[in-house]
Amino acid sequence: MRGRPVALRAAAEVAAACGDDALVVWGAQGMRAGVRAWALGEAVAVACPDLNRRDRLTVRGEPAQVAALVRELLGEVGPSYRLLGERALVEQVTARLPAARVPASFEWMDTRRVAPAGPHRAGAAAHAGGGADPAGEAGWLHGADEEVTALLAEASPSAWAVPGVAGVRRWAGVRAAGGALVAVAADAWSCPGAGFVAGVATAPALRGRGYGERVCRFALEELAARYGRVALMVDTDNDRALALYERLGLRARPVAAAALDGGWGGWGGWPRTPSPGGCGPAAPDRAPPGGAAEPVTGAARGPGGKPDARPGPGRQSGRNDVQFHPWSGAFAGLLQRGGAAGRGRRAAQCGVDRRRVGGAGVRHRTLHRPRLGAARGAVHRPAPGHAGP
Repeated sequence: MRGRPVALRAAAEVAAACGDDALVVWGAQGMRAGVRAWALGEAVAVACPDLNRRDRLTVRGEPAQVAALVRELLGEVGPSYRLLGERALVEQVTARLPAARVPASFEWMDTRRVAPAGPHRAGAAAHAGGGADPAGEAGWLHGADEEVTALLAEASPSAWAVPGVAGVRRWAGVRAAGGALVAVAADAWSCPGAGFVAGVATAPALRGRGYGERVCRFALEELAARYGRVALMVDTDNDRALALYERLGLRARPVAAAALDGGWGGWGGWPRTPSPGGCGPAAPDRAPPGGAAEPVTGAARGPGGKPDARPGPGRQSGRNDVQFHPWSGAFAGLLQRGGAAGRGRRAAQCGVDRRRVGGAGVRHRTLHRPRLGAARGAVHRPAPGHAGP
């Protein structure tokens, strides 16, 4: 395709180029520091680092033009970025990019106006299992990170939005009559033009009593009023969540994510860190969406392939998960040659950490992970099978 990508410098330029598409506007994050955007013909691509715990390349446009644009950008954005867009578009684009692969399909849901509660819902909590406090109101929580963390550890251990994660700004919650926190939802990765809800969870013993819907309604209404639009993501097969969010006025749109490097580990590629599992909120009573499982590694491996439990730099709680940079293998020999000053300089240039894993001398990056279940001293680890988009 002729022509070169044109850089888009401002959020208004991105919105105009994509027709104010909610997903692309969200992917641009108000063009905050580090975000880049381009247009090529009718195709638009926005590269945003660390958005919903991934580096994301959100796209829109005609498949052939988008594929041409992505090819132009691959060398610039690097292999850590994941393609994100409407499902049919992502599938057609990846068919044109041999190294790309679709790991997850799910639903993007958004609205500009949350539907009012119907009369039939008013007394639902009082009768759907008894024991719920129908007067418990949802609101923004203050100084409750430990309570939120404990609830997520019990109700949604693979949630992507947890206290302390970059982009997770605040939490809404509902308390039962005794004061216990029983349902939460996060204002996470919201930006000008698109509020975003994630980390929805309800205490397992109190599901079906209206707490989840109450906290969702509150968070959605608050963010829609502030940003003019609000969105979330959910598993395609999560019928209960879809029904709830549709009742709240959101409309589903099938989307997908795709890895641009084609590597999953295990086929001559590089090991991956455990994925935080799922993207955005699921139903109040369900873990976040997963998608096709991605091979993962647990703790670093020591001699004999056994988990390396030895203490060392970066292996304290919350920092003991390692992610191997896709270039680390290519540069391993280079980093092992030359003097200490040269190795340090090249390591800095390559963006890798010179610590050792299991005595193997492999350079790697660490993925800074939040602690979940901190009261038990445990580092949050997602449920198996939740590769997430």
